[in-house]
Amino acid sequence: MPIKNIILDLGVVIIDVDYNKTAEAFKKLGLSNFDEIYSKKKQDHFFDDFEKGILDVADFRDEVRTHIAGKLSDRQIDKAWNAMLGRVPHKRVELLESLSQKYDLYLLSNTNKIHVPAFSKILDEDHDLEKFYSLFKSVYLSCELEMRKPDKEIFDLVINENNLNRDECIFIDDTPHHVEGGKRAGIASFHLADGQDLTEFLPSLLNREARKA
Repeated sequence: MPIKNIILDLGVVIIDVDYNKTAEAFKKLGLSNFDEIYSKKKQDHFFDDFEKGILDVADFRDEVRTHIAGKLSDRQIDKAWNAMLGRVPHKRVELLESLSQKYDLYLLSNTNKIHVPAFSKILDEDHDLEKFYSLFKSVYLSCELEMRKPDKEIFDLVINENNLNRDECIFIDDTPHHVEGGKRAGIASFHLADGQDLTEFLPSLLNREARKA
């Protein structure tokens, strides 16, 4: 079947993310082992709960404080946590604008209530937030849903709410176990590896899929 729907992750896939910057920021604040409790490959359970919106912002900050000997202000924690967020290259948004003329786009992001206002500000500064979101048929943020990738239920939500045919969908994410979650949900899922950029990866993928159809 031809591809009609593209489900995209936000972090790394669209907005630049550097996890090392947050690790370094927390190390400067006294949390020397931050990369052991949070990284792209794994994270402590309270980060999962924060991404689901089960753990609120105040409790998340308090949980972070339990790992640090000194006292940290809310602002210090938020600044370090947001340090990973980069910019949104224009070429990626231009690609989305082009693709939205032919495909239905869906945004599916594991995120949290500290990052949302931070990346919203970045998106608004770089591209106009309302215009950016208008490129997508629907936007799904984990912290608003009490579910997260790679759990099957969040993929099912996207599919069922929009009455999509799984055979007409592709999902792209930079995290391997999220890609595996998409596959378990019956969606053709693809890993955007380190060093790859959506602007080259996605057109090439769509060309390959078109030849199969």
